[in-house]
Amino acid sequence: MHDLRLVLYHHIHRLSLAEHDKKRTGDFISRVTSDIQTIQDFVTSALLGILTNTLTLVGIVGVMLYLNWRFTLISLSIAPLLFLVVYVFTRRIKKASRDVRKKEGELLSIVQEVLSSIRVVKAFAREDYEQRRFEIQSLDNVETTLRPGTSRCCSRRWSRSSWPPVRA
Repeated sequence: MHDLRLVLYHHIHRLSLAEHDKKRTGDFISRVTSDIQTIQDFVTSALLGILTNTLTLVGIVGVMLYLNWRFTLISLSIAPLLFLVVYVFTRRIKKASRDVRKKEGELLSIVQEVLSSIRVVKAFAREDYEQRRFEIQSLDNVETTLRPGTSRCCSRRWSRSSWPPVRA
């Protein structure tokens, strides 16, 4: 993972200034930290799970074929439909995951901006403004994470009722 993080960091340094203008600093920080951690988690836990589940499935199908090959073929006939359902939901989950990563990058950008200019924030007594801005962005992050659930519609009305949106 160290090598991958170094390659990514090197790549970020080699991007054009136009690319840096398009993206926020938090997006880059998110890539170097959380995306690398996600890859590491996948390699260490998900691959082992995939191997275990595949071997279990092959064993079960083998036993089923041994016991009654006709019933096995009937039960496996729904597999293409299951693969289609998994494919459709996987696409939706990937899109939602990209949205969550984008919101995390935006949140990290706010943290980076405020912490790098903390003297200016304090000089102009903007701590409350920056606190509200962070809280609203953090809430947007949570809502994006919970978007597929039904709690999104209720959480927005309840938690934002006392705060107007912050305009940067």
